[in-house]
Amino acid sequence: MYELTIGDQRYIEESLTTWMMYINPIVSSMDSVPKELKDKISELSDRYVDEFYDFYEKKKDEDESLHADEIKNAFDEIWEKEHEEFFDMDKLFKKCSKKELKKAESAIKDAKEAFSYQE
Repeated sequence: MYELTIGDQRYIEESLTTWMMYINPIVSSMDSVPKELKDKISELSDRYVDEFYDFYEKKKDEDESLHADEIKNAFDEIWEKEHEEFFDMDKLFKKCSKKELKKAESAIKDAKEAFSYQE
């Protein structure tokens, strides 16, 4: 069984950094974010890292020569199918009011552009 290195663990832990760099400005630009959305973001974040750990370890067990980015890309393809709202800002923030979405318009646009490669 493959044992994750410190580098592997760090890569997995930091795998969510880019996503959070786009989500945080959206949330911060709003005066009022539904608690249910905050909980959803937190849940998605935790589950992403937990499930990525398992996936990464399994893939390394199968082939230790796989690069971290290859594993992450394969995981993201599966993850997006199961959690469409993760990379789809319209779905993720759909419960926010139009007023709040207007405040976050620029940040949402930036996130959509960044995640458009996922589509």
